[in-house]
Amino acid sequence: MSKQIKNQRGSALAFALFLVVIISILGISLLSVSSNSLKQVDYERKDQAVFYIAEAGMSLAKLEVKKELSEIQSRSYQQITKWIDSENTRRKSTRPQLPRLKKAEAEAEYRRILNSEFKAFKNAPSILESHAISTGKVASITLDTELPADGTPLLYRINIVSKGSIEGSKEREVTQEIEIEPRLPFSEDGESGDGTGENNNEQPPGSFPDGYASIVSGNISITEGGSVTGNVSLQNGTFTLKGGAKVNGDISLENPNNIIADHWLSYTTVPKLNIDPKSYLPPTFFPDDKFLAANNISYASKQTIGDQWNPYDVIDNQGNYNAPHTWRDPKYTLNLSTGSSSIKFRNFTVDTGNDFTIDVGDKEVDIYIDNLNIKNGKIFIKGNGKLNIYAKNITNFIGPFNQNGNPSQLNIYHQGSSTINLNANSKIAGSIINKSSNMVLTSGAAIYGNIISGGRSIEISGGMQTNGQYIIAPNATINLKGGGHITGIVVANNISSSGGTSITYGGPATPLPPGVVPETETSDYPTPNVKDNLFWTEETSMIEN
Repeated sequence: MSKQIKNQRGSALAFALFLVVIISILGISLLSVSSNSLKQVDYERKDQAVFYIAEAGMSLAKLEVKKELSEIQSRSYQQITKWIDSENTRRKSTRPQLPRLKKAEAEAEYRRILNSEFKAFKNAPSILESHAISTGKVASITLDTELPADGTPLLYRINIVSKGSIEGSKEREVTQEIEIEPRLPFSEDGESGDGTGENNNEQPPGSFPDGYASIVSGNISITEGGSVTGNVSLQNGTFTLKGGAKVNGDISLENPNNIIADHWLSYTTVPKLNIDPKSYLPPTFFPDDKFLAANNISYASKQTIGDQWNPYDVIDNQGNYNAPHTWRDPKYTLNLSTGSSSIKFRNFTVDTGNDFTIDVGDKEVDIYIDNLNIKNGKIFIKGNGKLNIYAKNITNFIGPFNQNGNPSQLNIYHQGSSTINLNANSKIAGSIINKSSNMVLTSGAAIYGNIISGGRSIEISGGMQTNGQYIIAPNATINLKGGGHITGIVVANNISSSGGTSITYGGPATPLPPGVVPETETSDYPTPNVKDNLFWTEETSMIEN
């Protein structure tokens, strides 16, 4: 037995060594598991920290973006209000005045300003590209701005990307979008901005109320089958309709009892227009300054046509113009298309059979005449320009002038006091601006342009026809008789119409010459209220890329 015990000596050591090995292996395994667990915990901690860094960067970036949006909002408002003020001034100071600014124009300019501001922000955003949250912890920021396409709603989008990182190793990225809808309301066309909305049937100075064929200060008398087609305005007088007279339109006057009719009529009365017919002819309507300035212009130089055996002075040494007879030169032209735009004559005479052409080219030509004497000759205008005749006196005006031509090419100004008589041969495609004399148009005389007169009387008879014109004579009594017909707009002191005559409203085709109707000052388009200057923003949910 002793021997047997001796043989087992050392087994305890081996067993001990075995246990040590096993325990060591277990310890190492436990250390490895513990180490891996610690690494996993650290990874998850860093991963969550990086997300928080990205989220913090997003919050900081949004604060900066919103600050910049506030500045864009302020700058764009200042720019659009400054532009509206400047545009209002420009439109009123331009001659002729430009139309009032419209809502669509203001909105288009505001859109352009906003696009410019957001484009500048897109190309060079004033936002920090990175934020150091703490040591080694950084949020990197990138932006992308989207502008609205033409014709689409005014909506801008800013996409913000924030990338969080720790010591440049671990990264996470989040994205969020901000939608911006500028909501600056502009006034509707026609609004003054005062919000009253009152009118009181008042007409703007210099405007013609729509649909009105006759506008008078005093009385209108329509008899013997005469008619008015269109609205009628009386300021103070009476409206008399007798002998089958008719009116097809509204009658504007203060007291309906001032309508006197000897037969049953169907008509509608409306409140009196708050308008003064005399305002259509301001004291400065006639260009006396042009006549005065002509005193410094020399009379035209001598001009001779024909040959040495049969010469003819079209313009003599005294500055008298004598139109040559057609047999001398059937194609004679007074060429004013080159050289000076002004020429002056003592007498301008056109005898029967003396037909000729005045060539104005493409410019505006002024002819100053001491005495105009057209005795059944024909005058034509050549070119696309304009001819202004300034006559101190008119002895005769018998014969066509610019017949079948463009009425807007010819203005005839008469400064004298002698009556202007036009008869059947007087066919004028142009406007007559008469300072103070009376006018008689008879036997089918025709003016295919406007009649502007400061005189006391205009008599129209004998089948005279017009086609869309202004007759502005607020100091005159217009006596329409014997088949005279007017199509256009008549402004007078009184109107007397009899014998199958008619006045028919029609939009005048020939523009009025400068200085006649006082120009309506273009009203200012109101600037938007700063309190209404809003940027409506909406944020999408933040997502991780």
